[in-house]
Order: sequence, then C-alpha cells, then structure tokens
Amino acid sequence: MTNQLSKQQFIQLILQILDRLEASADQLNRLDAAVGDGDLGVTITLGSKAVRDSLHSLADQDLGSIMARAGMAFNSAAPSTMGALMAIGSMRAGREARGAHQLDLPLLARAARAFESAIQEKGQASRGDKTMLDALGPAADALEQALTEGKSLEQATRDAANAANAGVEATIPLKAKSGRAAWITDRTAGQPDPGATVVSIIWQAIADFLDHPSA
Repeated sequence: MTNQLSKQQFIQLILQILDRLEASADQLNRLDAAVGDGDLGVTITLGSKAVRDSLHSLADQDLGSIMARAGMAFNSAAPSTMGALMAIGSMRAGREARGAHQLDLPLLARAARAFESAIQEKGQASRGDKTMLDALGPAADALEQALTEGKSLEQATRDAANAANAGVEATIPLKAKSGRAAWITDRTAGQPDPGATVVSIIWQAIADFLDHPSA
C-alpha cells in the first residue's frame, strides 16, 4: 500500500494528469458544446501544455509552490472561467502544501478541501448547481472519510475517484444554476457537467497513478 509520494513522484503524477486531460480534449469539447461554447477541450489542452512546460522550472520548489504555480501557468495560457478556477483552486491548495516535500493523505485531504472552498467562493456556487463542485465536494468528502478510517493514500484516492465519478453522474438530470450554462438552463438537463467531468478525469488519473506509482 502507498502512503506517501515524494516530490519527484508528485511531478510524475501531474504529468499523468495532464496526459489524461489532453487525451480527453475531444470528449470535453463535445460535452461543452451541449451546454456552452464547446471549447473546454481546447482550454484544457492549452492550459495543460503550459503546466507541462512550467514543471522543469519547479523541480526545486516545495509542493505548495508547484501546485500554485502550475495553476497560474494554466490560467496564463488559457484565460477563461476554467483557467481562473484552476488558478484560484491550485493557489488555495498550495497554501496547505507550503513547505511540504512529500504528499500524504492528511495533506491531500486538506488540499482537496481547500481547492473546493476556493472554487465555491470564486464561482458563488454550491453543490447541486451543476458545476465542478458536484465532483470536487464528494471527492474531498471521500478523502476525509478515508483518513478517519485509517485507509492508505492509494485506497483513499480510489475512493475519491469513485466519488467524483458518482458526482458527475448525479449532474446529468440537473439544470445548471451557475455560470454561463445557466443562460441555457433547460438545455443542460440530460448532460453531464463538463467541469465536473474534468474533476473526475483528474481523480481517476490520480487513483491510477497511486496503483502503480513511479520510482
């Protein structure tokens, strides 16, 4: 069982997340086209490339700086609602990881909750509004529950991935109440929320990495 990641492993984890996001660009464009502009996959691709390019200069930084600067790099390359949310969420999560050089479950749980809180404040939304919060919140809940139950980091991230996926499924019948999608609220029913889908992809990538962490 895996209970912590080194900084090198954390960077490899970020790269795996970026790979998954970039591979999902067409899917995200299709989902976004049903409820919005149809360019979420483009945003994700541009932002992911910027994060990838920034990582070589962050190798000597602590985990908090890596998180925060990665989010800022994403937003600089892909200025958008998603870019702004990624930046503010990553910066808030980075505060929890300030000075840390290893990632364990208590830190991940605090960072996930901080990310959710930042998105909630920035977006002025709540769970049930058909936003990325519908996946962020359940994932953070799952991590905290796993921590209480004494589970390993590996087990906890799988629980978080499952919770995020369930959160995406729960958005399908909902009508959007927040953001640009709220302008076409009736059209959003019957479609999974694209932002929540991004969160689910990220957590699935994290859980898969923890199943077989690189050296």
